[in-house]
Amino acid sequence: MIDATLAQPPRPTGRLDRLDRMVLKYEQGLAIAIVVAGFGLRLALAVPSYLNPDEILHVVIAGDTTFADSLARAAFYLSPHPFLYNLLLHLLNLLHASEPLLRLPSVIAGALVSLFSYLWLKRVSGPVAGLVAAAVIAFLPDTVRLAAQVREYALLMMFLAAALWLVEVGIDRKQACPVLGSGALLLAAMATHYATFWFMPGYAVYVILRLRATAAPRRLWIAFASILAAFALGFGLAWSTHIRTLMGRKQSEAADNWLRACYFQPGTDRLWVFPFRQTFQVFGYLFSGTIAGTVGLVLTLAGGVVMAWRRRWALLILLMLPFVANCGASLVRLYPYGGMRHLAYLTPYTAAAIGILLAALTRRRLLPALLAAGLLLVGVNVRPTWPVDHIPQKAQRRAVLNDALEQVRSITPAGGTIFFDFETGLFMRWYFGTKRTLMPVLAGDSRFHEWSASGYRLVQANPDFVYWSLNPERLGEVAGVLFDSYEFGPGDTVTVFDAGWGWNLVDGLMGLYGIEYPATRQSARNVTMFRLPAGREPGELRTAAALGRLAERVEPPGGLPVRSVFWPSDHEADLAHTARLGARVLTYDDLRSEVWGKDRRLEEFLPAVAFWVFGNHELKVAPLQMMDRMASLTHQGISFELIAFDRDTLVGVYSVR
Repeated sequence: MIDATLAQPPRPTGRLDRLDRMVLKYEQGLAIAIVVAGFGLRLALAVPSYLNPDEILHVVIAGDTTFADSLARAAFYLSPHPFLYNLLLHLLNLLHASEPLLRLPSVIAGALVSLFSYLWLKRVSGPVAGLVAAAVIAFLPDTVRLAAQVREYALLMMFLAAALWLVEVGIDRKQACPVLGSGALLLAAMATHYATFWFMPGYAVYVILRLRATAAPRRLWIAFASILAAFALGFGLAWSTHIRTLMGRKQSEAADNWLRACYFQPGTDRLWVFPFRQTFQVFGYLFSGTIAGTVGLVLTLAGGVVMAWRRRWALLILLMLPFVANCGASLVRLYPYGGMRHLAYLTPYTAAAIGILLAALTRRRLLPALLAAGLLLVGVNVRPTWPVDHIPQKAQRRAVLNDALEQVRSITPAGGTIFFDFETGLFMRWYFGTKRTLMPVLAGDSRFHEWSASGYRLVQANPDFVYWSLNPERLGEVAGVLFDSYEFGPGDTVTVFDAGWGWNLVDGLMGLYGIEYPATRQSARNVTMFRLPAGREPGELRTAAALGRLAERVEPPGGLPVRSVFWPSDHEADLAHTARLGARVLTYDDLRSEVWGKDRRLEEFLPAVAFWVFGNHELKVAPLQMMDRMASLTHQGISFELIAFDRDTLVGVYSVR
């Protein structure tokens, strides 16, 4: 044991101290209560909600055929995750596991992280520090959220916490078997997630210092050397069979795209600023908010000061070196360091530092330490700031998704086409139709992948064409390729379905273009759908919407009747808006046919109300080209009065007399 004086509470000197000592007698019961409460909280989140896209992708890659197929799919998708969690999900798929059962290993592991952290920290810093750390781990919002999903982070943290506990047991008892067990858990952690690499340097230094401080017998040194050798061998196998394949395209996708903010960017980031900025972001993520994260960082650093003051160098290095190693990995673009779930594995170490600090500040009194930890956790949980990959609990209930899929069916004619990106495609494979599809096969270099379900044609944008999710800026381009590929023509429509997290297409299109497509529905913040007409890009629809708004409110000057309404030829489909004007409607193509083809004069069609899209270069009957000047004027005896104008879309209306 590193510091035996920390393992015992102070002698009672008053009523509160005696109460504290009495409560401390039941510390194991308190620890079990914390673990059970953490388990219940995670289970309550896991059971009623549908799987998010990442979870479905994990299950789809694992598959239900053979494990060799699972490994082949992982290689096809360039999955960055090692094999162990994939194997676990594969076995659950063979049992036809339900969604709660698929999440259960993570739920259990998330609860056990608190238990093993308590058992380890109790040995090295006493029961007060251990209980505080267990409570922090059990109730931090994002730690709870991740452990209620089909993800490997909870298993990773459990393996690492159990490894620390076992190695401490072995050193205290001078036994090699627990030390070797610790090594086996480290190998399991490496086979679960490669973040283990950033934990390993601190672990190695910690064990060396502990073995030296306790004058450990040779068998413990041999056991520890065996751990290092096995870990090095495991790393070599992982590098040669998996990691090396990730260092090209997959690494660039992460470092230069969706995780760009978590990697050092030469030429953009300053070397001396990056570690400080990113560390604040890490703690902002761990504690679900900027203010709470700052408090958590200060408390963690203060815990480090306490360890340094007491010369607890081994413990200080163990808890702080993973942050340093991970930051260094980000500087050389090997692993992200910032406010993302990939850093969740650091939670037990900041929790341990906080536990050591509060135990020291309260002079190892349990009730004041737990009260302080409780205040911190209440502050964190009152209004947590969720990361971008969060779906609100109400929006992730199965009833919401069932309603969304029913609405998709209601706005899509029988045999119609439903289009979606890769992210939403994971939902469609898992939930749409009567049979779940566990093994998607993408069609070579094709930009789209098609299959049928429940009488509908389902078309997914392949990730090489649209990476993960479709954004509003690319909808026009992607829709154009889709319409050309499937030979959709004027009058045809497809249903666009968008589900996942982050932005949704409906809000994005409204903000970017100010348009809303036909049959728009929104089941939740992150679940939307609409009908997309063939041949109408977002910019064109925005112009059409502006023309419609002007047509619904424009009035001829003086209320005088008009003979004609002139309308842009590219928007012939939107002529219905002009019915209220009670005049003959001609597109500019129609007008040219009348004037040029039948040798009629423009004056025969006046007075008129002319709707115009400025700068569209449509072929005009002279002198209508004067309308492009965007001003009222008279030319060749014809008066052009600009009576309405939309600045955002450059659409106007003239009275032509």
